Order: sequence, then C-alpha cells, then structure tokens
Amino acid sequence: MYAASPNGAGPNGDSTWAGGTVVGGPAFPGFGQVRAQAGDGEELIVATPNYTQLAAWYDWLPWRDWRLGEQLPTTRLVSEELAALVAKAES
Repeated sequence: MYAASPNGAGPNGDSTWAGGTVVGGPAFPGFGQVRAQAGDGEELIVATPNYTQLAAWYDWLPWRDWRLGEQLPTTRLVSEELAALVAKAES
C-alpha cells in the first residue's frame, strides 16, 4: 500500500511545526521506501506509484485472496465495526 503522512510546516502560534511530510510505498522485496519527502518548510511533494512493485507483493503474499477467503468472517466484522464508528461520529 502507498501512504502519505502529512505534517504542517513553519510557525504555528507559540511553536513551529517540523514539516517533513512523507509519501511511502512498497519496494519489493523490502517493506517500504520513501517515495517523496518534504523538508522543514512549506513544500509540495509528488510521488509516482510503482504498480509493478505493488503487484510483486500481491504475487508473493496474496493478502487480498486470504482476506476474502478463509479470513472473510473477520474481514466483515472489522468492516462492520468501522462503519458503526463512522456512523456514530457523523451523528
């Protein structure tokens, strides 16, 4: 999976935000690689997903098949619990 971890940068009231926004993704056979990282100032970063790297993980660890196969009851339970939390937060 690809993930972005945003962070504010620069002055914020009596403190200063650190910046350092990061976009990470798979780097088969490793577990992760920084694809883009901002410095300590306000900055726009861009990362291009590498779907070949992502697909290599699916071939090696077929999580999707597992989650929708033998793990399906747990997958449904987690989905229902998360949906209930979202509904509660929205009401």
